[in-house]
Amino acid sequence: MTALAADTPVTTKIRPDLLSYAMADNVVIYKGSLVTVNASGYAIAAADTASTVFAGIADEHMDNTLTGHTAGGKSIKLQRDRVALLTGSGFTQATVGLAVYVLDSATVAVTGGVTNHILVGYVYQYVSATQVWVVLNSPLAIA
Repeated sequence: MTALAADTPVTTKIRPDLLSYAMADNVVIYKGSLVTVNASGYAIAAADTASTVFAGIADEHMDNTLTGHTAGGKSIKLQRDRVALLTGSGFTQATVGLAVYVLDSATVAVTGGVTNHILVGYVYQYVSATQVWVVLNSPLAIA
């Protein structure tokens, strides 16, 4: 391997703004909710639950509890590849650059109260003790 010694073009691919994920059975996901994918591969409202992976933020409200509901019977569109204003507590300017993790479907945390460390992204900008801008980081967001 040799380090670059001149400008070199890199081939890139534009990923779609929204990706659709099949939903778990008997769940409701509200627009704006943090969403994870469970061990079975289905979207659920985020919680600090083992064996889940952050997938994005719900771009719509979807109810998979109605008559005839099944796992994968409904899909939900998720936003990813974004910088999102997220809510939590105890943020300071020193939070910039730190990882934030799922606390629940509406809340992120740097460390306090987090058990399973489900990565949502990294703090880009401090706003207040209860809000930060976060660069979303989902391993499932690859098109």
